[in-house]
Amino acid sequence: MLLVQADADCDDWPGLLCRCAEAMGPDVGLWSPTIDGTPYPNNRVATGRSPGPDLIEVLQTDAIVLALAPVLRAPLAGLDFECNNLGWGIDWAAIAIARRLGLSVLRDLRTRITHPPSRGYGDEAAGAQMWTFLCQLPEAERARYFADERRLRWRMAAQERMDFLSSISRAEVGVGLEPLRATLHTLCLAGGRLSLAQRAGNPPPVLSLGGQTLPMQRRDGPPPTCRVLPLCPVPQTGPGVSPAQGDWGCPGVETLTMVFAPEDAGSTLPLVDTVIPRRDGRQRLCLGLAAHRADADLVMRWSDLEDRDRGETHTVKIASGFEGTRADGDFQGVQLVIPQIGADRVLHLSLRYWGRRGSAEGPPVVLMTRPVLLSGPAGNPTLSPLLVVGSDVGTLPSESWEADLGDMEAVPMLHLGGQELLLPASPAGAELILSQGRLHARAAMPGPAVLVIGGRMSRQLWLGPEPRALDLAPELLVASGKLIELRDASGSLSLARYRGTA
Repeated sequence: MLLVQADADCDDWPGLLCRCAEAMGPDVGLWSPTIDGTPYPNNRVATGRSPGPDLIEVLQTDAIVLALAPVLRAPLAGLDFECNNLGWGIDWAAIAIARRLGLSVLRDLRTRITHPPSRGYGDEAAGAQMWTFLCQLPEAERARYFADERRLRWRMAAQERMDFLSSISRAEVGVGLEPLRATLHTLCLAGGRLSLAQRAGNPPPVLSLGGQTLPMQRRDGPPPTCRVLPLCPVPQTGPGVSPAQGDWGCPGVETLTMVFAPEDAGSTLPLVDTVIPRRDGRQRLCLGLAAHRADADLVMRWSDLEDRDRGETHTVKIASGFEGTRADGDFQGVQLVIPQIGADRVLHLSLRYWGRRGSAEGPPVVLMTRPVLLSGPAGNPTLSPLLVVGSDVGTLPSESWEADLGDMEAVPMLHLGGQELLLPASPAGAELILSQGRLHARAAMPGPAVLVIGGRMSRQLWLGPEPRALDLAPELLVASGKLIELRDASGSLSLARYRGTA
């Protein structure tokens, strides 16, 4: 069965039908062409598996043009479609059934259709119908839907932010950072430099690669590349500040919860008031924000310790749509570069609470990850460091360790307190390909990467199975050009290299 939306367009419909018939083998549940104008582009939904030439496994097909195997008809026919005249979720139901039956869900890179992004109906009504429709699925298939949809939300958050918080997308591939907080005060990996502080008395960390142990140096004091900022004393009156619990919080990073009462409207809550010594150079402030029913701003100001008029103030509105769930890691990333000015600097952070937002039940709440200052390679705004911040920073003795990993082309393993962590996770199968005089980047598994030109971190990219053209100067592509690399988001692991040939 082939489903075709009326507003879909294709330059070669007969060719599409032939390709569909060719691809729909006995192990295939759903097939879809590549779609222009979908919230589920190939470089977001690919799973990293390719069952055939120009075919990729995907988390979501979208139902613009969709072929379904005959074996799916009976399970789908048992669902009530009367509640869902707008059609959202039918693709998710078919995908969940196909996965239960062990069938592939495919996108075709060889065929392409276009579809207008506008709709003649509201998202809220369509979403409500979808939820009612999907609730009919058996428990196992609903669980499959929730798992796939969660992975997709992880990717959407990481792709749209492309900041330090995108490191939490590692949880998508089963590498959880949250358990490490029981052992670590901090961990930071960026630009091939690993620094960590663990609780005193634990066995020394071990870094290994290919069966060989890599050296780690013990150092006195906290790691200079990652400084967790102390919080201001909580005032006796006003909003309470406490660690986030349960389902709320950023994976791997201690998160704070601020709960506001009606009388707090118009108030300002001091968060951080700290000195940055001149010897620490340029710093990068990083934190994440989320809010429930709260209209609030984060106010950041740095200034010269001796000349308070010399400095900058930045105000960030806490956006709606970031809820701060531990399962999704949906936090609004905030970054601020604090320049070196040849003098000690003062950093002030405060939360300005304006009042309640919306009419939903429950108190207004703001969630904030523990603010950190990053320096050295981690201070480069182009990089997304792998970051872990424990819940007892500054309250228990710690031991610091560092390692210079250099230009890695393989992934090392960190052994820490009985746990193992691959450093770092990265888009699998990354390539640099010269085609028609232009260099293209792609990866089998979608994920963030950094473009490096001649050792300089140039910019962030989101990679996937569809090649992405890089608009580079022609002189870089000849034999005398600089080395061009793709590295993981932390800038530590070399994924692919290109140097021009004669």
